[in-house]
Amino acid sequence: MFNKLRKSRFARDAAPLQVAAGVTSMGNLASTMALAFLLGARLQGTFYLAMALYSLFYLLGNVGLSTVTVSHVAKAIGANDRGSVVAWLGFLLKASSLLSLVMLGLAFLVLPPVAQHFYEDPRVGEWAIALCFLPLVEIPRVVCAAALQGTRRMKDLAQLENSVEATRVLLIVSLILITGRAEGAIWGTLAAGLAASILALVLYRRARRDESSESERKSLLPSLREILQGMRVLPLREGLPQGIQVGFMRNVDALVLDVAPTLLMGYFAGPASAAYFRIAQRFLRLPLMLLQGISRTAVPAFSNLIGQRDLAVFRQAFYRATMIGGGMITLGLAVAIPLVPYVTRTFFPHDYWDEVPFYTYVLAAGFAVTGFSSGLESFYIATDRVGVALRIGFGLGFPCIVLMFLGGFFFGAIGVAVGMSLTMMVGLCHHTYIAWYFRRKLGAEGGSSGGATGITPTPEVAS
Repeated sequence: MFNKLRKSRFARDAAPLQVAAGVTSMGNLASTMALAFLLGARLQGTFYLAMALYSLFYLLGNVGLSTVTVSHVAKAIGANDRGSVVAWLGFLLKASSLLSLVMLGLAFLVLPPVAQHFYEDPRVGEWAIALCFLPLVEIPRVVCAAALQGTRRMKDLAQLENSVEATRVLLIVSLILITGRAEGAIWGTLAAGLAASILALVLYRRARRDESSESERKSLLPSLREILQGMRVLPLREGLPQGIQVGFMRNVDALVLDVAPTLLMGYFAGPASAAYFRIAQRFLRLPLMLLQGISRTAVPAFSNLIGQRDLAVFRQAFYRATMIGGGMITLGLAVAIPLVPYVTRTFFPHDYWDEVPFYTYVLAAGFAVTGFSSGLESFYIATDRVGVALRIGFGLGFPCIVLMFLGGFFFGAIGVAVGMSLTMMVGLCHHTYIAWYFRRKLGAEGGSSGGATGITPTPEVAS
């Protein structure tokens, strides 16, 4: 078994991203601990509410540009089409820049009245506006990361993300200590975004140099000048429709499972409860972060399988990734949850000791079910059925938000937490559709593994 994993390119690509995800999750936990002592529960909760409000606003205009670009770059690499690599990375740079500028302008008009209506502290809206500069300063990092992921240079991508996370924690803590103000967390976040882009450019140039030395051919990774020139190749309409669909698919999950619960917790129970709730999520996401290596490797890997038109191989790869990821998460949760009370009492202030473990226990079942979702997004992208994911997401997502709202209205904080745990379980509906899809397609082929009726995308997105 270990020999098969060692020989599998999918496993080799996923491994460094798994390590990077672990480092990122530990960095998140370290910054969470530092904020607990430096800010206290109320100000820490205010910071989390500002982050959630910024995320809610940006999700409304965000599209899946990066994921779509990674998929197309992977296909171009498989076809040895360097021109398409340049064109798609240029498209990502152009579209991301325009989107970030438009959303930043809208933020000054939308966020202050929204924050004032729902929360007493005006800093929630002010900090959320400041955070809207983050997507703009992170554009170079986004483009470089998409290029590295699409060309499956996962070690370079992992090094980038590890460096970015270490820098983020250092700058946030340092600026809080230097300024002596809670706003230091916001300034540190923005400074970390700028540092991430600089690091990305440095590591990207190194990756190009290494790739050129490994082969006599011209590097498939284009230069920064070529990417700038590539902005003129593809019009926005070329990738924007699919990007919007992918973005909505991803954003519905983020809205329902992350942003809405935090905002509802702050609304019904106050900033301190929002902090306890968010920290419990951080603990449970420590093992869940292990899915990132699998899910992010699956996007280019599944896209490559499209060219082979082998549905049986695709189904096997999907379920293998799903079961391995789910097994890893279940085992990780079984180890992590009993340690939460000890870690909380050892590394957090006294008022966190009982609240954080309580929310952890309530959310545990939902996180366990979510562990089997590593390949869902990649499946919908590879089969060009993002529209189906959108219908499932919208059909179930907004009723789930209503469920959490009603839980908070009638039962307070515990109602929001229970509603979120139940919401995380409805993702099983995606697996029901995917099982039906494979059964229908393979049945139409008479059990064969290939042919034009396999996984080749159809013109209709949600057929």
